[in-house]
Amino acid sequence: MVWCKRSSYYPGKRILIIGGSSGLGLSLAKDAKSRGCKVTITARSLSSMEALQKEYALLTVDITDEKSVASLPTDFDMIFCCAGYALPSLAKDIEILQVERQLNCNFLGPVRVYLHFLQSASLKHRKHLVLIASTLALHSFGGYGMYAPSKAALSSFYEAVECESSMQGLDLSIYYVSTIQSPGFIEEQKHKPLFTKKIEGSSMGTDSLPDNRAKHLLDSLPSTRIVYSDFITRLFSKSAHICSLADIFAVIIAPVFWLGFKIFSYYMTHKYYPKRAKNNGLKKKE
Repeated sequence: MVWCKRSSYYPGKRILIIGGSSGLGLSLAKDAKSRGCKVTITARSLSSMEALQKEYALLTVDITDEKSVASLPTDFDMIFCCAGYALPSLAKDIEILQVERQLNCNFLGPVRVYLHFLQSASLKHRKHLVLIASTLALHSFGGYGMYAPSKAALSSFYEAVECESSMQGLDLSIYYVSTIQSPGFIEEQKHKPLFTKKIEGSSMGTDSLPDNRAKHLLDSLPSTRIVYSDFITRLFSKSAHICSLADIFAVIIAPVFWLGFKIFSYYMTHKYYPKRAKNNGLKKKE
């Protein structure tokens, strides 16, 4: 990824926002357009975007359907994968069907999008895919037994493929975002246990408004791959379970170990990556 000044990073970029009809996606569309981007938004149906047709190019896609994702055009510089949802519940009310549905939308959906755009990326024509995770992808708490695993899987997927993807011309970023006061959040509240509402109540400030969450992401992307929506989320990312003296020692040395491990893993990936795969990154065309 090439780091740029904010003022020169966005103008003229062709941006696709998957799940752009409301919430964070719509706020990203508005903000990106104000920064000089050419914005296309998607939803599962055109009817949910009728009021937006004068402002943006529109596409329909269902990220839970592989054929639907495969039909997406690929002539974009940046892709934001915002589609997703949460269905909170008590642990005793967890249903396998609902777990599967959230995994299909929140994890497998972005993976489908990733694979689709990886095929069209190249070192000559790079693309940038932004995955939307959650604070709960880092650590979770009661009420999110069906949702948090889907975002944790997305976070793990990002870590596993980020280096290789860059070598193929697809730059990846991930946004660990806390509460967003969106239509989806209002729907969540209908199912959310009271204790879950109390735990996350402190995250309901003005920062949680979709416009503010979107601005923070767009402001951050020119200079970093991993974006945290707020300081609490950043704390979540650096936190660990401490149950013994050995854990305390591990917490102290973990930052140094992790830095060394990341450097080592990047070096080994670049050194031993199949030469044919590297050459494919140069040969692929839009």
